[in-house]
Amino acid sequence: MKGWKTGVAMAALAGGIGQAAVVMQIDESTRIELGIQANLMAIVTESDVTGDGRLNTDSELRVRRARVRLRGAYEDWLELMLQTEAGSGEGGAGLDMRLIDAYVILKPEPAYSLIGGMHLAPSSRQTLNSASTLLAWERPAQSYKALTWGTRANHRFTTSTYAQSDAGLRGDKLVRDSGATIFGTIAAADQIHIKYWAGLYEGVAVENDLRATGRVQVNFGDPEPGYFLRGTYLGTRRTLALGASYDMQNLVAREDDGSAVDYRFTSIDLFAEQPLGPGSVTFEAAWQTLDLGGAAIDLDGDPETPARDARRAEGDGFYVQAGYLLNDWMPWVLLETWTSNAPDKQGSYDAARFGVTRYFSGQRVKATAAYEVFMARRPFTAAGEDTIRTATVAMAFDF
Repeated sequence: MKGWKTGVAMAALAGGIGQAAVVMQIDESTRIELGIQANLMAIVTESDVTGDGRLNTDSELRVRRARVRLRGAYEDWLELMLQTEAGSGEGGAGLDMRLIDAYVILKPEPAYSLIGGMHLAPSSRQTLNSASTLLAWERPAQSYKALTWGTRANHRFTTSTYAQSDAGLRGDKLVRDSGATIFGTIAAADQIHIKYWAGLYEGVAVENDLRATGRVQVNFGDPEPGYFLRGTYLGTRRTLALGASYDMQNLVAREDDGSAVDYRFTSIDLFAEQPLGPGSVTFEAAWQTLDLGGAAIDLDGDPETPARDARRAEGDGFYVQAGYLLNDWMPWVLLETWTSNAPDKQGSYDAARFGVTRYFSGQRVKATAAYEVFMARRPFTAAGEDTIRTATVAMAFDF
């Protein structure tokens, strides 16, 4: 097509979705950017499934993420983003591809922008983190307590659901939600920036109640521009950020007696990245709570089917993670805990994850070796299994 110019350029992609892209310049005002992302993992899990004191080993080669993204931009104030991801196939060869992001961003001013369509709701710092920049390779287990993320905790580097912690609520899109968010950054002073997000979404309402989510964040030092955040900036930022999110929706399900189940999720977080000695340190901590009113959730409308005890999913938790970058190597550690509201403490757990990541080309090409210990405070099974140990060697690519 006449007038197209093709090259390779760095692309911010709405502040964190992608690291680089092939840029096709249509004219002076319009361009299209194409990017790909993949995360390949070898996972080895040890657990005492039978409760006989002997560890059983399970090995898996997994395509954790495989994405293609297409972004169109007109001047500096209009963007369109489409992103696909490989999902489980229903027979045949290979994997199916599904659309996971489809949104438009209007950016008339830095102080306010609007994103509308299928995108990530700002229910916590972690739910806004670009998957290609996560500090501890995957998100903390409790990040999946948010509504459309599943109201659950995930283990095995977030590849499996901890069933006892699962309220069973799922959005139609899973992880993403359809709606609109207004967001922006206000410079209160040279070294103080206030970021905000506020939006309405479909959520998982039984009737017509909308999901409402809001987040406020204050950065001291460098700002974090754009809609999305990063798990680590690899020493390119000097910032301290304090943030708080609140996520709510009424009537997300019904109890056995027909009464409404309401959802509330709160997250308060701290993020810091600063130079330290010859390298750079990244630190993040958060306290989070899920409230479902202690409901007995009727997931299928069948009175003969046992209700899901929401107290096993709801409760409060805390995580802290830190890494130190030196000469493209980053050793890191993640510690977290969750205490459920169940009287028998089912759904409660403690977890530790540590590893080292080698960055070959920033976030574009990297590899990690990591180990995770996930300890349930009540056994997983009647046989007494309460600990799952997982090791992984993985590589990620983002172009």
